[in-house]
Amino acid sequence: MGAACSRSTDASAPSHPPSPPSSPRRRSIDAVRRSIDAVRDALGLHKREHQHWSETSCPWLSVRSETYDVDRAKTPVTRPMFMTLKHCDLFDQSDLKEGERLDVARRTAASWFRKQLDAERDERGKDGVRKVPWTFVFQFVNPDGAGLVCYFQPAFETGEGDDAATTATEVAARVERDAEASGLDADHAFARLFRRFLLEDNDNDAFRSERIKICAKITKGPAMLTQLVPTRPVLVGKRARTVFHSGKGTDLEGRYLECDCICADNSYAKYLYYTFSGLSSRSEEDVAIWIEGRGEDELPERVLGAVKFRKISPKTLTKV
Repeated sequence: MGAACSRSTDASAPSHPPSPPSSPRRRSIDAVRRSIDAVRDALGLHKREHQHWSETSCPWLSVRSETYDVDRAKTPVTRPMFMTLKHCDLFDQSDLKEGERLDVARRTAASWFRKQLDAERDERGKDGVRKVPWTFVFQFVNPDGAGLVCYFQPAFETGEGDDAATTATEVAARVERDAEASGLDADHAFARLFRRFLLEDNDNDAFRSERIKICAKITKGPAMLTQLVPTRPVLVGKRARTVFHSGKGTDLEGRYLECDCICADNSYAKYLYYTFSGLSSRSEEDVAIWIEGRGEDELPERVLGAVKFRKISPKTLTKV
């Protein structure tokens, strides 16, 4: 797949994407639906397991150990993921131009994150408190317009301060406080790397592009598919173009970070995708996402989050 290429479109994007006019009845129905969703989310009634996606622990995965810089040793993932998979949107974006397929967390009214924020805005009129945690969004932007959008939120190991972690700055500070409380070198290493990825290089997406890493494993499917998709870590920026969004210059600045992995710019990537997509309706695959650690002060690696996709086909996609 292609060479690394990263760019950001936050500054040029409109702060509020245009939406079609709606009737008072439609607006009323949408408000009721958002309120129901907010209640269900508060009570934990949103299922994080779906017919076509769910969380996974990736028991097959190994990542760089704290001594990797010396001995190249890797270790199985035994620690819980840093983030919880909250939802996946499976979109058919074939009628949209490329720019309209990106930054779905903010641009696309049908996105799970936008719905959460709409519900939050309704509630803030009552108590003025932000309720939606900072969210990491990873989207596979496929050549035929299929967009697989995964939404992750931090799952801190202690309960203190959860409600405050609604921005990137607050999340990074919380990770550092937890590292201080634990006293573990591994936690301090993750806190340093996570802050740099999230904040310190906020205007330099090249760093993010060269560090964001995924590993996929076909857990069920035709033998041909398992041969096509090797189970090994891949630096996303070396295999596809990546575009990052954080709401910069809008009222959502710092509320999320979205990584769009654009798989349509490279002929080999297209070949793999179209071969894979013909068999994906009969397959299941795990995908883990993390930041590559380099050097003693950034190791061991810790997985950000993971998703299991099941039997994805055009019929499973929602038209936007």
